[in-house]
Amino acid sequence: MATQTSRKKSNAGNYYLIFLGLLLMFMGSGFTLLMWLSFSKANATRQWVETPCLIVKSEKVTRSGENMKVEYQWLGEYAYAYNGETYVGSKLEPRGARWSAKTEKTDDVLARFQEGSESVCYVNPENPVKAILKHDSRGAGYSIWFPMIFAVGGGGMIFGAIKKWNRKP
Repeated sequence: MATQTSRKKSNAGNYYLIFLGLLLMFMGSGFTLLMWLSFSKANATRQWVETPCLIVKSEKVTRSGENMKVEYQWLGEYAYAYNGETYVGSKLEPRGARWSAKTEKTDDVLARFQEGSESVCYVNPENPVKAILKHDSRGAGYSIWFPMIFAVGGGGMIFGAIKKWNRKP
């Protein structure tokens, strides 16, 4: 009678796939959440009240340092009235004015919001102290599918590893 040799099946590959799947799910879900928060904040300002404003200050500031290119930023203030109260705002966008190595970007903002000109700002009706001149991009909402692929793919890896485990030899 021939002896049958049995080999113990190793589960190391399945553990590895589960680990990678969890990592992909965690990272994909995290980036999906960040993109959703960015989209929802950009979308929320579109509900703010459009209000006329007067640009009272508009200038370009620079910064530089050792081992750093010169960067430019718009620095400004605008006055607006909301519910009979007068306020002064300074935010270009919800996250503020960004620094840029390209002077043209700041020059475009300077041309659009010239000192002494009238413009439109968007005022938060719940907190009129908060106002912006420009809305943020909603681009994160249109790209949210990309990190979702990683989250779903990680779940598929976990599912496949568990399914492989439950197979009978």
